Amino acid sequence: CRKAAQALPAVLDRFNDADAELSAAAMWAATRIGGMEVPAALAAVLGGEDAARIAVAEACLASYKGNIDAVVAPVAENGSVQGRVAALELLGRRGATSRADVVLKAAGDLNPTVAKAASDALAGVVTDKDLPALYSLLESMSSASDANAAAVQHAVAVAMKNMPVKAAAIASRMKANEAKKSLYYSVLAEAGVPEAVDIISEGFSDGTPSQKDDAFRALLNVQGMAAADRLLGIASGSEARYAVDALGRYIELAAQSGATAENKVLMLSGALDVLAS
Repeated sequence: CRKAAQALPAVLDRFNDADAELSAAAMWAATRIGGMEVPAALAAVLGGEDAARIAVAEACLASYKGNIDAVVAPVAENGSVQGRVAALELLGRRGATSRADVVLKAAGDLNPTVAKAASDALAGVVTDKDLPALYSLLESMSSASDANAAAVQHAVAVAMKNMPVKAAAIASRMKANEAKKSLYYSVLAEAGVPEAVDIISEGFSDGTPSQKDDAFRALLNVQGMAAADRLLGIASGSEARYAVDALGRYIELAAQSGATAENKVLMLSGALDVLAS
């Protein structure tokens, strides 16, 4: 209403009030009133050092009706560490595809807290045009056990979701950088590539110790029953360090499957045979 709009400048002035409760109330009031100047004012608080005020500003911006990307992106680049984390979370949550470059750059940040927040936000902002940058980011990692590898692998799979030739694109990257091919096993699994289990299983059988670990991690993440037989084979094999997790995942898949009760009993009897051996 007109009176609220007229009161907005006075409300904005209270954002940095010494009284934290008054400051929070002012931010929420401004968010409800709306206006072009509100997102920028909230972003100024977001980039600050006060954790409590940052949290309120983030919540207000998350609920704000309207595009906030232009004022949040600079905070993701140049704010305090806490502010950058909050801004990156907002960009991911709001699906800010036009600011994917900002999030991608932050995912390689030397500050591990910022890098994690950015990596976690990637899936919300990337599209297939960002795949070259995502490939480079993923291949900068030593293995799939690196801190942010799973988030980046997920982002690659999300970016590929509308591509008709996922298998060819992933195979091309694996061939181009043989030493890093195991980083793509989890992408194959999540992207639902028909040949995924065969490719990953080959990596498990023939890869280096690190590649073998990456392949096993990917097999555990294959959805549905496609990898069930391979997991049961690993559970009954000679490599004890994989056996417990493989068997546990096999039992989980069997229990969750849409098979009849009779077929579930048959599948679980295979697991009991492994336990008895």
